[in-house]
Amino acid sequence: MAMDDEYAYINPERTRTLLETPSGFALFDVDDDALKEADDTWVYFRDVDTAKNVMFTLGFVKFDDKTTAWDGQTGPSNELIRLIRRYCKGRKHLIVQSADIKVIIEEKLNVKCSYDKNVVDELVWGMKNVLREFILQEKYNVTREYRCLPVSKGLKQCLKDHLINLSTTELDANFIPKIGLLHYLNITLKQVPRMLRESYGDHVCRIGEHIKSNSMYARVLARILVPELAPEYDFCKMLSPDLALKIQEADKSATKYRDEQLTMHDREIIMGALSILLSVPKQRDDIMICVKLMEAEMCTRLMLLEDPHEKFVRVPTNLKHSTFRRTLLETPSGFAIFDVNEDVFRWPRHMWVRFIDAREARQVVLALGFVNVKDNSIAQNSYDGPGQELSSLILNLCGHDTKLIVQDDAHRGKTC
Repeated sequence: MAMDDEYAYINPERTRTLLETPSGFALFDVDDDALKEADDTWVYFRDVDTAKNVMFTLGFVKFDDKTTAWDGQTGPSNELIRLIRRYCKGRKHLIVQSADIKVIIEEKLNVKCSYDKNVVDELVWGMKNVLREFILQEKYNVTREYRCLPVSKGLKQCLKDHLINLSTTELDANFIPKIGLLHYLNITLKQVPRMLRESYGDHVCRIGEHIKSNSMYARVLARILVPELAPEYDFCKMLSPDLALKIQEADKSATKYRDEQLTMHDREIIMGALSILLSVPKQRDDIMICVKLMEAEMCTRLMLLEDPHEKFVRVPTNLKHSTFRRTLLETPSGFAIFDVNEDVFRWPRHMWVRFIDAREARQVVLALGFVNVKDNSIAQNSYDGPGQELSSLILNLCGHDTKLIVQDDAHRGKTC
């Protein structure tokens, strides 16, 4: 996708990036938002449609011999030099893939370059992942090795966080967009409530300090600051009497700010955030289940590839239309949260049959998250309930209306 010269030059929110491709060099414009957090950069390049929102192609130069790229004498070399000078002269910097290229371009072209390995590795992985659709001349030159290496650390961490036992080199073109969307929704569910609390917390008597649930906090904030648009909630039934009273006090104290300072833009932000926090958790859970099912299917295929004589393992396709019960399990070194198929609970006396081995259990159980806790008793019995990491895991995976199955009353008192 090309961009006209004038827009490419004046847009200050984009950073030029030079990528070595299988047969040449390509110059791109990358939105700065995709570079803010290196560990999240890969999410913006999970598929072509998403990448088109943050990346534009400025030019491509093909080389028969890339060692001549910077000699300034050959035809392709001159073309590449002109391309860089045309779009990068006077810009803040050009991101390059190596320290050597940084030195060459700065000395020969007098163009300021940036090389930060942590940022570059994540960005390069993402650009390679979608390169075939941005540089059509490379459509049939992108090998799996070129596309996957160096491996995205952010993607690897995401797989680890979601207990997915697949390497990044084993992921196909269908799985990466799904796991990327799941991670993006997780980012949204962290950023939106943080923004709400930081921007409006002082105007509602810091009521958020007493409300851990982000969706509940958004409900309360909307009712206090945008009562004419927000749905009506009976907080006396939904929350403790003490907290309901604090909300009433916060509502009174916010009157002046609401009437005199709150702008229409503020109202749009608050109502938009409320809509996100009420709808995205369900969407995130649906995507999570889809990802776990895809993982199970891929594991089955890999198993059969490794051992063609292995007896076929059933793929849990029956889970696609199933309902689940979210369950917290204390493990030897921490706590894990699972989704357990509702069918398991129909015959309690025969439940054990579904867990006789790992293969059978995969038909009814989806592992969603795990947190390591050095001292499980502290996690259970700390003054404020579960430890911070365990609390975050539970709040992230269990919304306000989610019923969480726990092992005993001690866990119930601390988590529910």
